Amino acid sequence: MEFCGTELAHTQVMRSGFERYPFVWTALFDLYSGFCFDFEIARRLFDELSKGNAVSRTTMISGCARPGKMSNALLLFDEMPERDVSSWGVVIAGCIQTGLF
Repeated sequence: MEFCGTELAHTQVMRSGFERYPFVWTALFDLYSGFCFDFEIARRLFDELSKGNAVSRTTMISGCARPGKMSNALLLFDEMPERDVSSWGVVIAGCIQTGLF
């Protein structure tokens, strides 16, 4: 994998103690999925976030949908306990972008 700087940000988050904040985890897996396209690390971070909320789940769905990995995005969407307008919007946009809708 090519170095994209996300690993440096991740290291700084861990060193500074900000890993306890869910919104920081959300930003990290958005960086991994959206800029590095490393879905394995993004998914691992997502799974480590013990209490995923609608924002973190929608971010992960968006990270899968942007490069066209709609099967992963739809699986995450199906796992959501509650879906809001944002999550529906991300899924619909992804489906339109990939020609599924």
